[in-house]
Amino acid sequence: MILITGASGYLGRQLYAHLEHRGERVVSAGRGSAERYLDLEDDADWSSLLDGVTIVIHCAGIAHSRAKAHEYEAVNVKGALRLGAAARRAGVRRFIYVSSLNVVPRGAANPHAPASDWPVPDNAYARSKRSAEIALTGLFQGGDAELIILRPALVYDLELTGNLALLKRIGGWLPVALPATGSRSMVSRPDLVAIIARWLINEPVPRGYVLQSAIADGQTYSAERIGRALAGRAQWQLPQWFWPLVLRMCRLFPLAYVRRFCQALSGELWISPDGQPEGGAVNWRLESLLSHPRADGGDR
Repeated sequence: MILITGASGYLGRQLYAHLEHRGERVVSAGRGSAERYLDLEDDADWSSLLDGVTIVIHCAGIAHSRAKAHEYEAVNVKGALRLGAAARRAGVRRFIYVSSLNVVPRGAANPHAPASDWPVPDNAYARSKRSAEIALTGLFQGGDAELIILRPALVYDLELTGNLALLKRIGGWLPVALPATGSRSMVSRPDLVAIIARWLINEPVPRGYVLQSAIADGQTYSAERIGRALAGRAQWQLPQWFWPLVLRMCRLFPLAYVRRFCQALSGELWISPDGQPEGGAVNWRLESLLSHPRADGGDR
């Protein structure tokens, strides 16, 4: 049986539906409408939660910039470590932890290296993911269970969340193209779900071995490229000197969404140096998925 935490979230609900459609025995864990109750901040006995479970896919956590540092620590780090320890005690065979490509420094030569090889990120969310990776690696290293750490890039689909939703909302009324600034890797939600289901659940991994895998579609996305794809129409191109002035002015505003907009435009994250997909074969890039006539944002 496969237990998915965060099965009501952006990735988890698509993964749950995909695995259920494949005929896998899958159960959701979380608060609210989940099939099994899980509160990551509750130091409880989770033996009943893991009864009959052979694989845990841990998608739950606080994402992006929605919390304070101590909240990230409580949920993303301590909660993940408690769940990992409970899974080991329950005899779970494989623990899949969904981390983030944000833990990988921009200039890293190998995005699959242990997180302990890299400096601590400036971002609180990325710091919590790095800390959880290191703690889980120490917990599972040399044991009988398998630990797989996934580092997906920014995830996109027809349904948008986070900074992508913000860029679409603001860019929708802009008559001009966003600047050719920033660079990041991304991956479609259908491809990420398929990679998890096809490769990471079925692929044998040696016992006691910790596998880290970065997952991206092999493309490099600037703010301009993302904005054009989200707008789905032609846009005027302003002179390059204009946007640095706009970004400097935006940073003077105290509003959180304005700061997020600036960060979304200028973010410099890890990029695949050879332009090839990371983590398995992919079917989509941002432009092709957004222009595809799919109404539900689900699997292809």
